Amino acid sequence: MRRLLDLVIGLMLVTGLCGWGIYRHGRQHRHQELEQVRQALAQLHDRVYYHRALKDVALASSGFPAEVSPQWFDDGQRPRNVLIDPGHPWLDQADPGDKSEHPPDPVVDSADQAGFWYSPHHGIFRIRVPQQISADRALHMYNQLNDATLAKLPVAPKTASAAEDGAPAPSSQPVSPPRPSPASAALPSAERAPAEPPSVEPPSAEPPARRRPTLLGRRASAGGRRQNDADDVASSRSR
Repeated sequence: MRRLLDLVIGLMLVTGLCGWGIYRHGRQHRHQELEQVRQALAQLHDRVYYHRALKDVALASSGFPAEVSPQWFDDGQRPRNVLIDPGHPWLDQADPGDKSEHPPDPVVDSADQAGFWYSPHHGIFRIRVPQQISADRALHMYNQLNDATLAKLPVAPKTASAAEDGAPAPSSQPVSPPRPSPASAALPSAERAPAEPPSVEPPSAEPPARRRPTLLGRRASAGGRRQNDADDVASSRSR
């Protein structure tokens, strides 16, 4: 029994040490990924300001490059957002007239979203972040990686595909009860649902009140008794 207890305690210690090692390794790997993304963002900004100073590319009205080319980087090694899958596009670009400082969809939730977002009007890049366990965690990561101070995540506008699905938009107006159709109103009374019969109260269990004899009845009964007495007297005399 003592050896079994020692064996169980040893297994628990080994399991705890293994779990702690996996957790620590995961944190270190996550920290390395965040540092790689920050370096990629800094490299993108350096290239934009470099070509802005040289004016060797087409510039927007704001003076920043209108487009970002993969040829700006050595051997075509473009900076990559390692937080998302490699199958996502590399870069999304806003319209030159768009004055937004942040993408409308900073959290990656579909395969067509790129890892980076570029604004030619401001000459800035933004890192999109993967989905987290909560919106607050995603907002915190986005602000931390982009040195931003967003109070809340923007809501992406409704896409055309969602509009084509025909999903009805929620209405804030109260819904009135449905009116009967003309066909149902024109039905004859025999085809309509029968009305409920009126409720009948059960008879009372109390006995009916006893009627008191009237004065005329009293006199009639008294006269009858007198007539019977006279007949009895007459019959006794005849005997």
